[in-house]
Amino acid sequence: MSLKKGLEIHLNFSFGDFVVSNFPIIGVVDKKNGGEVNDKIISCLDYAEGESTKEHYVNGFTQLMEIAVKSLSPGINDPGTARLCIHQITELLAQRLQITPCNMIVDSENECLVSWHEEGFDSLMFRLFNPILHYGKDDLSICLSLLKAFKTLSNFASCEDRLVIQQHAERIVDVISVNYTDPLEVKFAEARLNVGVHRLDLPKNLSKEAASS
Repeated sequence: MSLKKGLEIHLNFSFGDFVVSNFPIIGVVDKKNGGEVNDKIISCLDYAEGESTKEHYVNGFTQLMEIAVKSLSPGINDPGTARLCIHQITELLAQRLQITPCNMIVDSENECLVSWHEEGFDSLMFRLFNPILHYGKDDLSICLSLLKAFKTLSNFASCEDRLVIQQHAERIVDVISVNYTDPLEVKFAEARLNVGVHRLDLPKNLSKEAASS
């Protein structure tokens, strides 16, 4: 559809979101033309059943997270697969950190024609890693894999995004401090806290206060 001058379209959803029938999916600002154009706009949208990784990259992230969580279930108990998923998520997030996803279409005069919500990096971090930590916190190898992922990502992050990664890394260190108190576990974990190139502020030793709480 050829959009008329002065028409702005704001999509009230993120690409890949589930929407129910009759949900107000668009907002239209018609500056000059007047008249009803919503039906024409809606006819230009594509609707997909299920979560297509081809149509939206976040679905790919989500599926990798779900595979990791399923691998950590007691019935499957396959932490190796979960670690591989963490590696793939890390690779993709490193690429995501190096781009600014587009969230609008502008005309030749730099006026907005269409805008939409793009999920922020902080939201992605929580949505992807929190479930893995929840189901994998009883496996030290998973905790250390997550910490390694955060250290890797810190090398690609802006100052703002690195603060988000720092918070997740501190949470991992706290979980390890609380859940792993055997001297052998502590020695094994502490030897790996700062290994590798990273830009995070991590302790050299696990917190004894956290371990005794």
